[in-house]
Amino acid sequence: MDSIVKKIKMFPRYLWILLAIILLGVFLRTYNFHDWLRFNADQSRDATLVGQVLEGKESWPMLGPKAGGTNFRLGAAFYYFQIGAAKIFGNYPDKMAYPDLFFSILSIPLLFFLLKKYFTPKMSLALTGLYTFSFYAVKYSRFAWNPNSAPFWTMLFLYALLEIFTPPPKFPKQITAGEPNNFLVGVFDSSGQKKIWWSVAAGTAVGIGVQLHTFLLVVMPLITIGYFVYLAIKGNNLWENFLMVFLISIFLNVPQLASEMKTGGENARALFKGAETKKEEKSFLAKIGRNGECFMTANVFTISALGSADKCDFLTAKNKNAAVDGILGGLLFLGGMGLGIWRLITESDGSKRRFLGLILAYTGLLFIFMVPVAYEITLRYFLILAFLPFVLLGWWLEFLEKKIQKYGFLFCLTLIVILAGINLRSVQQNFSTLA
Repeated sequence: MDSIVKKIKMFPRYLWILLAIILLGVFLRTYNFHDWLRFNADQSRDATLVGQVLEGKESWPMLGPKAGGTNFRLGAAFYYFQIGAAKIFGNYPDKMAYPDLFFSILSIPLLFFLLKKYFTPKMSLALTGLYTFSFYAVKYSRFAWNPNSAPFWTMLFLYALLEIFTPPPKFPKQITAGEPNNFLVGVFDSSGQKKIWWSVAAGTAVGIGVQLHTFLLVVMPLITIGYFVYLAIKGNNLWENFLMVFLISIFLNVPQLASEMKTGGENARALFKGAETKKEEKSFLAKIGRNGECFMTANVFTISALGSADKCDFLTAKNKNAAVDGILGGLLFLGGMGLGIWRLITESDGSKRRFLGLILAYTGLLFIFMVPVAYEITLRYFLILAFLPFVLLGWWLEFLEKKIQKYGFLFCLTLIVILAGINLRSVQQNFSTLA
């Protein structure tokens, strides 16, 4: 018994606090889950398909749901998760939503460990606590929909890439002439520079992520290639790990690739046709402005539940709080990105620089690819950036903590508690409408 107590005491205090935060998140995401499940046309379509597969009336699908407003179909990972859940728990709509619920819960500790790559454990816990109460995060965890698990897979993707590379020790082990110097040695390098399991995790995140959201289909591969090229330029040639990430992601997309071969690339053509159809007759500058407005709306709403819950309407004449919303959004997104860029320039710690570079590159690429369809975007598109507002807020709080000094963290914690309270109020109001 004493040995068990000693082992428990060995765990850092922040892990116990994290456990409490996770339990709160589980409660908010599972409370009356069955009775208050959202079940609209998309969910009805998906449930019907899954039911037919389970009854043997249909074969397992090779493609997933259509991307919004197009005939392009994403990969079928979403359906496979639903079929698996229905096989285990029963062929009922709420059981099919379990995978999205499960991954939304897992995203809570994952966000903490991602934030901890840059911030202190205290700041990471505070920001993770806010994410737990976020009305935006809670809302999209309580029903089944193709992009709803994207927060988990995007966080895993970024975290795994950061974990793949660890600075080599001062005196790395040298491979002698008689030792095998091949692919497996590179991947399993005991120095810790190359990590097999994080390569597997990154490959899995890419393989699943590209099947959940059209933007991820482009951005995840580009970020992966760019990251490994950057490491190679810096003298860290991790081609074995890159190859493993590539092969695993391809393997997970075999059904979609097989469908493309079978139909002569019909689905791929639908993707490009859909992109052309969605182009609005607006100037490029207008699209950039609209895109910035959407980023500001989404970031503010995610951490505060203030502003629009769906549309990008910060700066419209109908919005009575346009000035206040614009200032808050500008400070959080534009100011936060500015702080991130400044830290990237001035930061000397290599691990933190990689975190900064990866977050900024991922956000920047998504911003660029969203510009052409800026007038089609709603807040649900930002599930693939669900972690970003908390990183931006963290950069601001870090800045304020240094400026205020003695009571800096107390001020930051107070602000986070206020934001969490506003979110919790919105969650409670939403639950009241469902009751």
